[in-house]
Amino acid sequence: MTSEQLDRILVFSPIFEQPSNSLYEVRPEVSVIDPYVYAPEVDQFIQTLYQEDFLSPFDWIAWSSEADTYVENPSRIKGVDLETLKKLFTCHVRTERFRSGHLAQMIENGHIGAMLKRLAVIRSEMEEISPD
Repeated sequence: MTSEQLDRILVFSPIFEQPSNSLYEVRPEVSVIDPYVYAPEVDQFIQTLYQEDFLSPFDWIAWSSEADTYVENPSRIKGVDLETLKKLFTCHVRTERFRSGHLAQMIENGHIGAMLKRLAVIRSEMEEISPD
């Protein structure tokens, strides 16, 4: 991953610092199966993750129990590497496809914001190693 790719993802960090209720709505009249309607910024964020090849092709279902340990113990996020962050984002985006509202829950509990904060630290460490 390049620093430019990470920068394009990190542009979205402030969005996940605002109150989460502005990032999605639950509208059962739209769909009983998938009642979560995300703000355009959330959709753009997910699209950017795809565009920057941040979502990893791997067996995310088999790894989902590992991902759960990061949700259950948020302090673990502070020590993860870039590959683990990619796996976590992949798990959450893919899980949303099968479990409507999963991303809303991850936004609500601060997990997405915490992952972006860790990504910012990793990005700053890249800067220290090889300044642009």
